[in-house]
Amino acid sequence: MSLRIKSEYLEVLQDLTMQGTPNILLVSIAEQELYHQKDGKSVKTYVISTSLKPPSCRENSWGTPLGLHRVCEMIGGDQPLGMVYRARKPINCLYWECDVEMRKKNLITSRILRLEGLQPGLN
Repeated sequence: MSLRIKSEYLEVLQDLTMQGTPNILLVSIAEQELYHQKDGKSVKTYVISTSLKPPSCRENSWGTPLGLHRVCEMIGGDQPLGMVYRARKPINCLYWECDVEMRKKNLITSRILRLEGLQPGLN
């Protein structure tokens, strides 16, 4: 995991006078990875997919937001891996079952984490 990402997270916590939580998820848009840490120790690194749009904190920009967030909703935990979603609803089709043309689109699959921004003025 990038030490730069971890130190940026710790700086933001300090600036906001917030305490960290035992479980944290740190995302690298550049590396397309999510790092899970518990009690300061690395648990697992996941391959992720962020938006094809440029990063953005503007509502309805479809860009991956920057900054400190909390997960306010998790979607898809009761669905099989590979489920395709439209408007945050499963369409009852797994990615590998989609035709070639559909797979070329920017499909949302498997799990969706909805975020709530914690940095006033940024997100």
